[in-house]
Amino acid sequence: MKNKTKSFIILIFIVCVFTVLLLKEITKTKTSDTMELTINSIVSYYIDNPNNKGDTASAVVVGILMPTGDKKVFSYGVNPATGKKPDSQSIFHIGSISKTFTALLVSSNVVNGKMKLEEPPDAYLSSGITTPSFDGKKMTFLDLLIHSSGLPKFPTNFKGDVSSYTPTMFYDFLNSYQLPYAPGTKLLYSNVGFQVAGRALVDFSGKTYDQLIKEVIADPLKMPNTSMSLSDNQKEKVVTGYKNGSSVPLPEFEIFGAGGLVSNADDMLNLLKVLSGLDKSLLSEEIQLVTTSYKERSPGVYVGLGLDSIVKDDIGNTFFIKGGSGFGYKAQILFSNNPSSGVVVLSKALD
Repeated sequence: MKNKTKSFIILIFIVCVFTVLLLKEITKTKTSDTMELTINSIVSYYIDNPNNKGDTASAVVVGILMPTGDKKVFSYGVNPATGKKPDSQSIFHIGSISKTFTALLVSSNVVNGKMKLEEPPDAYLSSGITTPSFDGKKMTFLDLLIHSSGLPKFPTNFKGDVSSYTPTMFYDFLNSYQLPYAPGTKLLYSNVGFQVAGRALVDFSGKTYDQLIKEVIADPLKMPNTSMSLSDNQKEKVVTGYKNGSSVPLPEFEIFGAGGLVSNADDMLNLLKVLSGLDKSLLSEEIQLVTTSYKERSPGVYVGLGLDSIVKDDIGNTFFIKGGSGFGYKAQILFSNNPSSGVVVLSKALD
């Protein structure tokens, strides 16, 4: 099953990369026929091919942000919950793309002079909660948001069920964990780091994570279906996720910041519009912070705030990438500012 999962992740990445590269050509040729044909041929293999032995997805939505600001959405397969084809309003779990939202929330506080990237989060956490240090060196918000904190991918007392993992368990882990090396010295992907950032945001503001998402991002960017919780009407639009051959209900998260958000193509295209710089009227300073290259993770590949990769090639192209997965879903965003454009792929896939 792991090979099937990896294969589908590769599919999503290929769709994203090909689409953004084709968008550059579209600005020259003034046609999107090639793009649509390419996306159809790639995705259809996983949806319709009877010879495909397991690398499948039953519902995929691909959203394209054109350099002109126009949006195109291509839908494939069937939502098993409704028996109908998904569309731009269909809701998917976006997994770790939630980290980009957490990075935007921290960046908003930085822009407004309420936080600093270079300071430890401890002062913003509730009394009695502290982050670990190494030989007296404390982690900073920057370390949390670029995966250089030294914190592990998951808490050591986490057993795999997000619904039963409580804040008290998280605090017990945080207060007792010993860092293996000094913050800022290595890159190690860490959900925990973003959970610490999410906790600091909530404790400092006195608001829920959902309220912060709504006030800072979702309402200004017109993203009404992006949140941690859904209304009854929104639940009817959810594409059912699958894991190990069984349907998986959307989980309820008590620990936030690293995952847990749901969204749809329409909402994510509005986010890509500001991330790519096509719309500079909203969150422009925050976007500048998020898309800065802070540390090189491999030759030509850098990390941003809540972004997996910032890829710079030798002909002046820069691509910004973030993916998410889990609970029977796969999601990916990729955007560029040359030209300002982007793509989002949301899918119900085997996990």
